[in-house]
Amino acid sequence: MISRLFLVGCLLLACLGVAACDGFSQLPPADSKAELARDNYLANPTRNAYVAFLRANGQAASNHNEPHDGVGIRYQVRALEIEAAEAEATNDARLAKEVVDRVDVMDEDDYLSLYDETVPGSRERLEAARVRAQAVMQ
Repeated sequence: MISRLFLVGCLLLACLGVAACDGFSQLPPADSKAELARDNYLANPTRNAYVAFLRANGQAASNHNEPHDGVGIRYQVRALEIEAAEAEATNDARLAKEVVDRVDVMDEDDYLSLYDETVPGSRERLEAARVRAQAVMQ
């Protein structure tokens, strides 16, 4: 029993250490609102939920004003994922092309690797958004 508690404690500390290192240990309230808007869109992907997400995420990103740190990367990833989902839901080839183009530019400029070093998993999420959007364009 004690060894289990010790293991759980070690895992918790490791997780907290990772959170502190990646810039997400103390997310600003605007980020929480953007995350909630994302969750609301995913639960009920309506046009109103999409617009609410764009406003919340855009305002949070604008207030943060640093697109290439951990929090800024999170805003970009979240936006492209939801835009790809909206393009798919509405069969909007124009929006899909915007997503593909933005991820392509990030890839060409080597930002995907940089972002993944800063926020592990971001490259995979951005590539998945690109693939999803590419499917709409065909």
